[in-house]
Amino acid sequence: MSSGPGNIQTLILTHLPSTPILFNKLLWDMAHVQDRILHKPNYGFLPAGRINRSFEESFRRAVRGLHENGAISVTKRKFNDLQEAMDGLPFVTSCLELHHLRMNLKSEILAYITSGTPKEVDLDYEAYTVLNIKTNNPEVFSQLQQNWKEIQQFIISHIYDDSTYLDRWLNVLVRGRSLFTNRKLDFKKPLHVLYATLKERDASKSSADILLMIEYLLEQVRSYETWKVGAIKLDLYKVLKPKGTTDELKEYLFKKHRDDFVTLPKHKEPAKKGGFGSLSFNRKYDPILDKVVDRQLLKNHSYLSIPS
Repeated sequence: MSSGPGNIQTLILTHLPSTPILFNKLLWDMAHVQDRILHKPNYGFLPAGRINRSFEESFRRAVRGLHENGAISVTKRKFNDLQEAMDGLPFVTSCLELHHLRMNLKSEILAYITSGTPKEVDLDYEAYTVLNIKTNNPEVFSQLQQNWKEIQQFIISHIYDDSTYLDRWLNVLVRGRSLFTNRKLDFKKPLHVLYATLKERDASKSSADILLMIEYLLEQVRSYETWKVGAIKLDLYKVLKPKGTTDELKEYLFKKHRDDFVTLPKHKEPAKKGGFGSLSFNRKYDPILDKVVDRQLLKNHSYLSIPS
């Protein structure tokens, strides 16, 4: 069957679901329908090959043409949550072996991230979110500043009258000023943690009113769209390093799939040399494991839909 842009446009309109679909997911679906996946000898336990380059380019031209004609809508956005990121992970590549590897492992990667197994990362998620608001929506940030200034005055009045939890309230003041003013104060403890501690310990009426105001302020921050983006970044940074997958995730997956991973062409098991003080060499994973997750997950992705 011909795979020119006109024919592909017809296929796209025929197969486009009623809900938005990831561009890369539809590309893989159409490549299967059109039998446009080039196969190579297996890469270890994985089928190998890639989507035909000319077909991929024709598909892109077809989508562009449909969008320009108003037949479909194209929206670029980041993944909304971790589940959506893992569902999209196998499709953000044209490589068949990586596609299959990710399909096989995505559920385990999701379980690994959400289990609490990964080490914590040094990312001030709360400050990152507030900075996004300040950069991308100055009007919202200005309102947050005004709310914080009001809270600050109430805190000062409260600790003047009741110093029972003076140090904890001072921490709230320092953290709030570091988030919502231009003061560069190096205080990393999140405001929501300080809030939760005081809510549990300080039962006075005046403090309850202030804590209610802080709760509202935090809700304003959480409701901002970039809070979700910040949350997913925090999760994904647990398995990402600047150029690929963390060693901890590779080791975790290897333990579960040892028999498969040792078949990969460039995998090397630790070797021992005899003699005094015999040496053990570290295991070397096949380079494809560095691509199990990558920073593509943090970027914008195109979603196709039928215009409303």
